[in-house]
Amino acid sequence: MSFHFKNLFTSARNACGTNPPFYFLPQICHIVAGTSRPHPYILFGPPGTGKTVTVVEAIKQVHLRRPDSRAVVCAPSNAAADLLAVRLVEGQAGLPQRDVLRLMAPSREGFEVDPEIDDVIIYGKVRLAKLVKYRVVVVTLSTAGRLVSAGICAGHFTHVFVDEAGQATEPESLIPLAGLVGQRGLVVLSGDPNQLGPVNQSPLAKKNGLDTSLLERAMTGCDLYQRDGEGNRCVVKPCPISRVSKPFLYLFRRNPRVITKLLKNFRSHPQLLSLPSR
Repeated sequence: MSFHFKNLFTSARNACGTNPPFYFLPQICHIVAGTSRPHPYILFGPPGTGKTVTVVEAIKQVHLRRPDSRAVVCAPSNAAADLLAVRLVEGQAGLPQRDVLRLMAPSREGFEVDPEIDDVIIYGKVRLAKLVKYRVVVVTLSTAGRLVSAGICAGHFTHVFVDEAGQATEPESLIPLAGLVGQRGLVVLSGDPNQLGPVNQSPLAKKNGLDTSLLERAMTGCDLYQRDGEGNRCVVKPCPISRVSKPFLYLFRRNPRVITKLLKNFRSHPQLLSLPSR
């Protein structure tokens, strides 16, 4: 490894304070280390469990720990993409604005956006020579096709992050994957297949499976992401970012190197969570 997990833990904790807490750090470490390669890393969970917070901090740590990294960050909607861009650059722990680009379609020019990202927005076409200078490019899934049209070759981006992947149609999610990520690239899919799924108005498309997101298809159709139905226990080596020094026996329902389910809710009042948790 070219970095140390202890240093990663310290920098993430200093950057984020108590949010995200230690609870998110194992997922961030797996993403930075690329433990799921060559397969996508999946991060899922109910609303309010910190999926976007984890993705944002993982992008920051990849940017810090991998100086040669270049990431394209996607979401199905402009609102979700704007939120990612704001969280990436805001505050003292934000990424340098010179490294971040929020690329928007020309049709969005004139729409109100968060002033936090005014200096990182470009509308419409961008010359290839300028585009390749940015280390983090935030776009919607459909606008990611403009990066390919601009002439960026597969393999230029080392990481592809797709937030709210459970709400995107499968063809949408494949846009940044098909033309931008190389064989050594890492894909991170974040979302919840049990929330609002892809909006598809065509009965023919639904009949042929296009109402299923790429996230859900991977989780249900790929053995790598399945639960261990036999309940096999596995010995896990001591976590390098914790004070624990002895191995533990954990009952991993899924392989934590490729998939993580976030369970702790940070958004809702405990009394609102008590009924559905029973």
